[in-house]
Amino acid sequence: MSLKVIDPRTIHITATRADRIQQHLDEAVNKLIGAAAHPRAGILLTRHSATKYTAALDTSVPYGQTIERVH
Repeated sequence: MSLKVIDPRTIHITATRADRIQQHLDEAVNKLIGAAAHPRAGILLTRHSATKYTAALDTSVPYGQTIERVH
């Protein structure tokens, strides 16, 4: 597994084990929560494939919420 922080607002997640994906997503979201207060953004989780995800702050997501989508 790897968490690659692109900038303080975006993290790419690559999971090598399907049974640990949720743990890695939770870790990425927890890293972004502190940065979400400014600019009052929510968190968007995007699934690119079964093992690749992006977690990012997104001002179109209401503050305090996390939304998931499949790309």
